[in-house]
Amino acid sequence: MPRKKQDLQFTVGSGNVFEDLGFEDPVLEQRKSDLVHMIEDVIRERGLTQVEAAEIMGLDQPKVSHLLRGRFGGFSVYRLMDFLARLGREVEIVVHPLRADLRRTSVEVRSGAPRRSRARGSARG
Repeated sequence: MPRKKQDLQFTVGSGNVFEDLGFEDPVLEQRKSDLVHMIEDVIRERGLTQVEAAEIMGLDQPKVSHLLRGRFGGFSVYRLMDFLARLGREVEIVVHPLRADLRRTSVEVRSGAPRRSRARGSARG
């Protein structure tokens, strides 16, 4: 017999599963998770095996397996960005002054469309 709507109980999440699970630094864990998803996407796009990906990233296959299974606690954000670079992605860190309309600082991890290359040393008017 189906349950009635009033019988269902649920909790609304915060938007960050790591916060909901009680991680010490949930924002950092979410950033790392975003980077790992990008690594996984590159491996899939390139059709790499875990052994091939491990060789490119300078790891052994079991560590790649752990990484792709969400066990990335031992990897720093910097190291994850390095893995992306080794896999052929341009990783860019951009720092802007805090906008007046923002109430708190933020760090964003996102995948962007390929950029057009700029000639080095050229000036824009």
